[in-house]
Amino acid sequence: MAGVAVDKSKGGYALIVERFPGKKEAVERLFECNESFQSMCEEYEACLAALRYWRESSLPEAPDFRNEFSSLLGELEEEILENLNREIHDCSAANGASDEK
Repeated sequence: MAGVAVDKSKGGYALIVERFPGKKEAVERLFECNESFQSMCEEYEACLAALRYWRESSLPEAPDFRNEFSSLLGELEEEILENLNREIHDCSAANGASDEK
């Protein structure tokens, strides 16, 4: 995907930047070059939309769905954060290695 412009208005990019504002550069790098990360962002966006829907619902099954989507959202946030921290670490290590030369 290198050299291909990614539409950051889609796929949950803005939501992830909003959720993790201090990691915007890592979000941008991963979103541009990592399809797996893009998929996680899309899943996050879909999960958040579902959670918002069920929060507004008065259907009898709404509490169960709210709990389920809330739990799933937390798991996605953890996975996304792990990827972001790994990207930051990898970038720092690469910059350190190039500084040593």
